[in-house]
Amino acid sequence: HDRFGARPSVLDSVITLGGEPYTVVGVLAKDVVFPTAGDVYAPIVPETNAATDYGSRNLALFARLTPNATLASANAEARTISAQLGRESPKTDSAWTLAVRPIVQFHTDDVVVIERIAGVAVLLVFLAACMSAANLALSRMASRRNELALRAALGVRRWRLARHLLTEALMLSLAAGGLGLVLARWGVRAMHDALPADFASYVPGWARIGLDTRTFAFTVAVAVLAMLVFAAIPVFRATRVNLTTVLSDGGRANTGGAQGTRTRATLVVLEVSIAIVVSTGATLLTRSVRNMIAGDPGVRLEHALVMHLALPHGMSDTAARDFYRQLDEHLHTTPGIRAAGMTSTTPLSNNFWGVYFEIPGRPSDPNGQRLNATDEHVTPDYARAAGLRIVAGRGIAATDDDRAQRVAVVNQMLAEAMWPGVSPIGRTVTVEGASWTVVGVAANVHHGGFDEAVRYTIYRSMYQATEQAGDLAVWTDGEPAAMADVVRHVVARTDPSAAVGGIMTMLDMEARHVSAFRMMAAMLAVLAVVTMTIAVVGLYGLISYGVAQRTREIGVRMALGARPRDILAQVGGGAVGLTALGVVLGVIGAAAFARLLGALLYGVTATDPSTFIGVSAGLLVVALAAALVPSWRASNVDPTVALRS
Repeated sequence: HDRFGARPSVLDSVITLGGEPYTVVGVLAKDVVFPTAGDVYAPIVPETNAATDYGSRNLALFARLTPNATLASANAEARTISAQLGRESPKTDSAWTLAVRPIVQFHTDDVVVIERIAGVAVLLVFLAACMSAANLALSRMASRRNELALRAALGVRRWRLARHLLTEALMLSLAAGGLGLVLARWGVRAMHDALPADFASYVPGWARIGLDTRTFAFTVAVAVLAMLVFAAIPVFRATRVNLTTVLSDGGRANTGGAQGTRTRATLVVLEVSIAIVVSTGATLLTRSVRNMIAGDPGVRLEHALVMHLALPHGMSDTAARDFYRQLDEHLHTTPGIRAAGMTSTTPLSNNFWGVYFEIPGRPSDPNGQRLNATDEHVTPDYARAAGLRIVAGRGIAATDDDRAQRVAVVNQMLAEAMWPGVSPIGRTVTVEGASWTVVGVAANVHHGGFDEAVRYTIYRSMYQATEQAGDLAVWTDGEPAAMADVVRHVVARTDPSAAVGGIMTMLDMEARHVSAFRMMAAMLAVLAVVTMTIAVVGLYGLISYGVAQRTREIGVRMALGARPRDILAQVGGGAVGLTALGVVLGVIGAAAFARLLGALLYGVTATDPSTFIGVSAGLLVVALAAALVPSWRASNVDPTVALRS
């Protein structure tokens, strides 16, 4: 649509990809990003060596089941095929088994984790809101005991009273549901925009996320049903009133009875515990995001520009090497560029290729697992352009070409694992059947995300292991994004047939990766504020209502000599006790919820004691502040006024 303006004439037209002509035979629907995001889908034509490379595992296989087939029968057939492949090529396939999974599980592992976390958090907030509604209903019913008793005495049937009260609850739930849907629409839009478009296109279903008619109907139905269910118990209890008992109270201490008070206190305790659970999760994720941003990716992020560069299909290795040399020369003489270099893949991109390697003299793994490392082919100035630190030996040099000895640079992780306690410089590593001499050790780099473990990495010269495509890293003087067109022009001047795309700054690359975690942290933070507000308001309401109903009792106590600080301690102590009990239950629940967050955390453990202590202490302080106002009001009751009431 962007390139051809949605013209129907694009069908049967010819476009050039990698120097080869292709005929356009179809146009995909909008927002189709399966199996991965792409502008063009072309047939796979394996090269001669790739067709016989039984160790290559860089393709995903999709199949449609026959009408009568099941997933179990497909897995049985896959195991049969795996056994046959193992017999035909035992060296490469004997330890591998084909596994069939439903298509909905393709690349959705991270999405499922996020979905579970969001689902649990939203459910907790929903329960807290329902408890708050039930608490409100209990308080309202207690304050209307005289009215309800008088209605019943005048002949109003119990069901009619209940229907009247439930109708009031229904109207409230509809109003609250309408407001909630407005906020939900805004929230979903904010979540959708939180992920950069180029990153969101890799998240299954994200392009179509939104609120539809079914979602609206389901949400309203759940809200109304929950409101009615949580309001039903206090409503039916309130309609079972005895006029004699109510009138005998004379309006004194009309709290609705000890049972009602205990029920409201229990609900407040549960609200506090839910606030602890959600707040702890939000704090852990927020700290994790901050650690990611402050973490060391192993390369430079400031003043760094990266872009994908591809040479025409079929270009010889010699021509490719000449292109890289000329490009280096042109970029080095371009004002505003400090250094530039090619690499197979960019750090933090989650795009990296693995290669099997062996260490001569090192025994093979008893489990039959071969050693695998991220395979990086780089030009000589890549380390300086990317800010890759060489911690021992040297980096890839311009003299490391196809006529020189094959050399490699390994990362610290690989060096420490393969040659513990000794220098790896001068050692040999076997890659793709050839020997490469280790000449340097580089700092560890996150080629995946910060939440993923660092991998073994081997750097080889692009002049000795030539690639026709890769990523160009540019170190600029000023704003890197402003140099995009300049670099594109230099590439076109070097070879007009070279294709450039996917231009990003490294800061954008970092933000793209962190965006999903930042979105989850922000969502949990909002929910934490909501649950904290519900808990604090519930506690304030409970204490304030209790003080109001006990005004006469407090006046009597003070008339008999009780000091204001005694009243303050008694009322405030009750708030402290309820909050403390809620904190204890909340910490237990937060520990379980934190285990669900474990896969998303970086630089902080799911059982981090400082987080649990800090959140608990913070909620205690806020709860005490909320209880201070009604407690102070109780301690300043005038006995004369209280007794007169």
